[in-house]
Amino acid sequence: ESFMISDFSSQLDLLLLNAVLSDTIMCRPEGRLKLAVQWKRADVTQRLLQEPQAAQPESLLPALQAALELQHLEITQILLTNTPDAAVSLDLLSLYSLEHPLFTGSELLRESLSQ
Repeated sequence: ESFMISDFSSQLDLLLLNAVLSDTIMCRPEGRLKLAVQWKRADVTQRLLQEPQAAQPESLLPALQAALELQHLEITQILLTNTPDAAVSLDLLSLYSLEHPLFTGSELLRESLSQ
């Protein structure tokens, strides 16, 4: 029974997200990809990347930054695979200031960035 509730919840989440994404007045094109990342929907992220607007830096960079900050590894991989050049524009210092696990395990990196 809990599987059915979980499955229904996932379907409802997808329906709600798609409804929000289709509202072009309330959901600006450059924010759609980031919203899919925040909802942790790899399938929607992959679908949105097929649209020309999603491939623009104003869409990709905030989405990739959010995926890293939220530690959504599958989505990060999807975004980097589709846009390998985007990695050079990331704000890694913000991850450091959030005490992101990427940095907290590396004492040498933390010392280097603190200087």
